[in-house]
Amino acid sequence: MTPEVTLWRSVIIQAILDALGLFPEPSYSNKFIQKEALDWMKSGEINTISDYADTNADYIKHLYKRLKTQRHLRLFETEELLKNAFFRPRQLTVYSNEE
Repeated sequence: MTPEVTLWRSVIIQAILDALGLFPEPSYSNKFIQKEALDWMKSGEINTISDYADTNADYIKHLYKRLKTQRHLRLFETEELLKNAFFRPRQLTVYSNEE
């Protein structure tokens, strides 16, 4: 994974956290940031950013929708879950009859 792809995936993770309303500190601007993130999810710009991040806009929206239905989301746990979804390689188990 190139540094550029890593950067864009980090941008996507932050956008999902913002859209979910998960912020490290309470602030009056959080609602504005959340609205901007939600608007971004609905815009065509998500397709461009997903291309930069070597992922799919539908996958980003799917993750957001799945997380949105969860109750009592916490910033750290949700961030780790998203990092796992975007950065951790899938481990394949290969079974063989050969010894």
